[in-house]
Amino acid sequence: MKRKMFLMPLALLLAVSSFAIGCPAPPVDPDVDPAVEPLPVIEWDLSIQWPPGNFHTEGAVEFAQLVYERSAGRLDITVHPGGALGFAFPEKLAVVRDGVVPIAEMFHGGLVGDEPIFGVHTMPFLALCLGEAHLMATIARPFFDEAVARWNQRILYMAPWPRSGIFTMRPIHALEDLAGLVTRGYDVNCAHFTELTGGTPLVLPWGEVYAALAAGLMDSVITSTVSGVDGRLWEVTPYFHRLEFAHPVNMVTVNLDAWNALPGDLQAIVLDVAREVEDRLWLRSKIEDVTNQARLIEEGVTITFPTPELLAQYKEIGREIWAMWLEEAGPDGETIIREFLRVVGR
Repeated sequence: MKRKMFLMPLALLLAVSSFAIGCPAPPVDPDVDPAVEPLPVIEWDLSIQWPPGNFHTEGAVEFAQLVYERSAGRLDITVHPGGALGFAFPEKLAVVRDGVVPIAEMFHGGLVGDEPIFGVHTMPFLALCLGEAHLMATIARPFFDEAVARWNQRILYMAPWPRSGIFTMRPIHALEDLAGLVTRGYDVNCAHFTELTGGTPLVLPWGEVYAALAAGLMDSVITSTVSGVDGRLWEVTPYFHRLEFAHPVNMVTVNLDAWNALPGDLQAIVLDVAREVEDRLWLRSKIEDVTNQARLIEEGVTITFPTPELLAQYKEIGREIWAMWLEEAGPDGETIIREFLRVVGR
């Protein structure tokens, strides 16, 4: 009994001593050379205009997370939603070109002042469904690649919005109902359409749209169901007309200097993830349209659709706008539209 009582304090003493000396060293991986320093972490800031809940923002966050995981933390991309870094769409090409941020998401329609070719995705009544918009993106991609290369960058992925409609204070049943509207659109093609239907186009940042509608400074907005929900437009416009104007497209680009500085294995990871995210966002666009239209109806918005006769009138106006765009886009634009119409059989 005495011997047992003597051994217990000794065991405690040995245990306490081990804590005082420190924990045992972790096991050594025989395949890791301890003399080799760990690879550095590369950090990128990604600028995006949309709010955190928007599906384009969620796509960018997914892209960043997958790159981080598959690179074992070697490439860490921080997504800054809601325009938090302070750059407007027309500035994005220059901002990425100059390396102010190495990577950014940008709206094609906001870039036409610098590169008119990006206006093809907002040609009204050209691509008539999501599948046709995807075909358009495939045909136009080489021309987009050339355009961004002039700005020292490359495209990582592109993703569409649902088709655009128009939020209004009154129902739209005929072409005459559009006359006199003061309309905020997202690019010059929207402005042309507003003018050709007898309205007045208004250039306004998205963040000021709700207040302008509430104050009566304008009475209509060309945008998607997704942006309508983002902006709570049901509170200021009771109608949404499925104008079926266009499927606008966004893209994420990266500065070429930052890209070329990446090791080859990280480049491969980024491109693989970009392809995956792009595929998912194209599929998600249709789902988001259905989901957000249901939300608008739930909030009391009346949805109207153009009759075949009205849609035919819209398409005639659309062709006038194509001609305007082709004056700016030149032979490249002609090539894209000609090939697109050939493939779809129109």
